[in-house]
Amino acid sequence: GVVEGNLNFYFPDEMPISVEELIDNESGKIFYYIRYNQDTYVALDISGELLAMMCLEHPFPIALCEKYAEAFRYVESDFGDEVRAFRKTEYGIALGMKESGNFLGVDADTQECLGYELTGGEGYEDGSDILPDPISPFLGVYFPDIKLLNVLIPTERMENPDFSYKVWLDEGYVLTFDRSYSWKVVENNLGSSLPKELLDTLPEKVADDIRGYCPEWNIVRMEKKVEDESIQYYFETTRHEVYAISI
Repeated sequence: GVVEGNLNFYFPDEMPISVEELIDNESGKIFYYIRYNQDTYVALDISGELLAMMCLEHPFPIALCEKYAEAFRYVESDFGDEVRAFRKTEYGIALGMKESGNFLGVDADTQECLGYELTGGEGYEDGSDILPDPISPFLGVYFPDIKLLNVLIPTERMENPDFSYKVWLDEGYVLTFDRSYSWKVVENNLGSSLPKELLDTLPEKVADDIRGYCPEWNIVRMEKKVEDESIQYYFETTRHEVYAISI
């Protein structure tokens, strides 16, 4: 089947020592956990798509090295390290480095480095163990009980990053925080409206104006840009209307 074909694609002419069909406790989805030896494993979903891989001593599959050649070269040239783990993420992929143990978030299409991935892929209930104040309380108030999926922070090699944390939540929410830990962008990639309680985070004039423009609150994206003499707020609706408010 597809699963067997993909395994042979990554590890040709090798036989796994164990294959388990497991169920994710939170999502209820079935996946396959395949082990080749003590330090080499692969996780695939039921369609055969690669979810995760670790090869501590075993050579990393040539198929992945070639597919993400630019990202692998970046790990070697800029970090002096080598890739030993792979993980699918909400934004693309994360590559685990052998010596540092860090995971590097990468855009799967452009292979651009996006930052260090912090979550480990397991997800957390509230993020309080990896997110600082006031970000963790912010998520607890406005996005309660929504699972944390991925978190990126800038690497030390990124020049003048314009964010401190970028957070992916379940249900399509993505939040970007500036270097003072204040929200910069809040959006929903699935087209769902943002929580109306976010009005509480806005200055009174901005909140009043957007209530007038969009009384039904079908906002899917809000952005805040701090400039020298003003702060610009942008709001996008489910109908792709954009409202700009300056204070």
